[in-house]
Amino acid sequence: EYVDRFYSFKILGGVRDGAWITDDDVVQHLQYDQPYAVYNPRGFTASAAISNIDSVEPPYCGSYYVGSDLTDDSSVLFGFVQGWQVTTRPVEDIAADSPVYQKAVADWLIAQGMAQPEVDITRILRTDIEGDGTDEVFISASHFASTVMPVTAGGDYSIVLMRKVNGSEVITTPLVADVYLSAQPEATYPYTYVLNDFLDLNQDANLEVLIKVTRWEGMGVMVYEVKDGSIVQAIEEICPE
Repeated sequence: EYVDRFYSFKILGGVRDGAWITDDDVVQHLQYDQPYAVYNPRGFTASAAISNIDSVEPPYCGSYYVGSDLTDDSSVLFGFVQGWQVTTRPVEDIAADSPVYQKAVADWLIAQGMAQPEVDITRILRTDIEGDGTDEVFISASHFASTVMPVTAGGDYSIVLMRKVNGSEVITTPLVADVYLSAQPEATYPYTYVLNDFLDLNQDANLEVLIKVTRWEGMGVMVYEVKDGSIVQAIEEICPE
């Protein structure tokens, strides 16, 4: 669940019997006027009850919203049933101009066919996402030559990469990546991906990756699960408006 400035929550999806479920499924199991434990990526925030005043029907963009009695002003909060075990771990914010990661992004883009990429890193975060004692580094980077029109051309991109040590080498793996190589501008209405944070949503003690998504007159959230060497998109809720 993703909170907005009016203290209502957007239903993104959830977990039931160990499996990810959709927002449509979550709505069927909500308990109105019962307390939920609310977490931000650093831990427990408060208990809050939700009301069904906003969720009678799927509103704008097909998304469900529920009201709450929460007054926390954090931008990213997630609600869990009482007693749900939520794991958090320390997260280090690394300077976006770090030469090591500037080069890592450039090398990855060149490998995708971009001759002279312009590296614009938006955020770098380091954490031990799987709790195995080895930190992963996550990098979000985006570059668009046009900032006022929903067009892209060669050299534009928006990516989120994960770098992890595997034996004696560092492996770079994309979580999500849109790379544009067209010689002519095209109206693609591109997505921009920015790392938000990490939080264990499905009670398996592995952290999920939270990504904010924006686009031409639209926005949303993606959640990725990184586990046992695989990357799975668990949740995607994007309103193109």
